[in-house]
Amino acid sequence: MNSYFIDSEVFIIPEAEHSRLEASEILEVLVLVRSKDYEAQKQLLDNILKAVALTPGENAALHLLDEEESVNVAEITPVNIKKVICFGLKPREISMNAGFHANHFYKTESFSILLTHSLTQLDGNTRFKKALWGALQEAFKS
Repeated sequence: MNSYFIDSEVFIIPEAEHSRLEASEILEVLVLVRSKDYEAQKQLLDNILKAVALTPGENAALHLLDEEESVNVAEITPVNIKKVICFGLKPREISMNAGFHANHFYKTESFSILLTHSLTQLDGNTRFKKALWGALQEAFKS
């Protein structure tokens, strides 16, 4: 018998309970953040979104996640979402198995996704804020 397969790495991705994402059909941006982080830093998030002309409920959808909740961003409905911005989430918490660098938009088949630090981390770190601001300016320039 060959030992060819024995030397291969096997990655097991655990199945998770995902919440279902739904947004208005006119919205093209989805913002994901933990509820606890949002409650502590609501004003900061409002300021970040306002700086790139985004308003939850008007041209962006805000989805708050509970502490252990995960979502599958690949199953976003409706399909018109063009950008997803995740504050303080890890790739596995959004059902992605990839290495992401913070503050960089990555293109998938149907949308671009950016993972950044939590709002609490952003609030206390000017370097993190500047990196996020640069990525948002590039993505949302008129």
